[in-house]
Amino acid sequence: IRCPARDQVIVIFASSKAPAAKISTDEAAAATTRNAAEASMRNVVIHVRTAAGSDSAVGRRLVAAGKAQRVEHAVELAHDEVVPLLVDGRGPCAEELTTRAARRLLDARRTPPHLLGPIEPAPPPGVLPGPLAEFAAAIQVAMVELGMLGPDLTRDPLSGTGVGGEVYRGRARCAATPEEAIDALEPGDVLVVRATTPAFNAVLSMAGAVVTADGGPMSHAAVLARELGIAAVVGATGALDIPDGALIEVDPIAGVVRIIASV
Repeated sequence: IRCPARDQVIVIFASSKAPAAKISTDEAAAATTRNAAEASMRNVVIHVRTAAGSDSAVGRRLVAAGKAQRVEHAVELAHDEVVPLLVDGRGPCAEELTTRAARRLLDARRTPPHLLGPIEPAPPPGVLPGPLAEFAAAIQVAMVELGMLGPDLTRDPLSGTGVGGEVYRGRARCAATPEEAIDALEPGDVLVVRATTPAFNAVLSMAGAVVTADGGPMSHAAVLARELGIAAVVGATGALDIPDGALIEVDPIAGVVRIIASV
């Protein structure tokens, strides 16, 4: 509230019982400017983080200014780098953003360890009352069938649970996300991913076969493979090491994937 008699602004805090504080008009203007800038920065950062790559206004501005090589590289900026780079060009260069994007893609394709530390032994039999022990045993069976207990590290990394009754040969298309899969997959290609979710349903209808690094007989990929009538090998721990574009053979009868020819 501006006081007409004096060049002061009274700032009222509705939730405070303390007397209203008085600050000068210049101080109020400066505070307003700071708040607006901070709000603007938050809005910009939120926009960058939530916009899809091709829809990012920030990305388009960076590409137009020569500050980024691709629109989607805008998401490689840290929150405190966005405004300085847009306003006066201070921050990472286009090459640095490209390097960050490549590193992030590489990290996404790494296979993390399934276990940290020693394997915890199963509880001794008889420690639970009868009905509860039966329920716990049923849960264990379900977890095994879903591939949730981790892989058998002693077997061939390109072997897993087979789904289907016919061997299929095709080009491997490796993807980290459903969007990557849609962009890369041609009808009849073999989709190679860590695991699938309902977001992959559309692209799975184009695939000739599917190979996953995680999962078991009742995993999403296995269920969809049965519904679509395509071959699958799920839970092959070395699936992500298959070269993109390689000619591979998916043998659901033996539960193995064979690399016929690399690119």
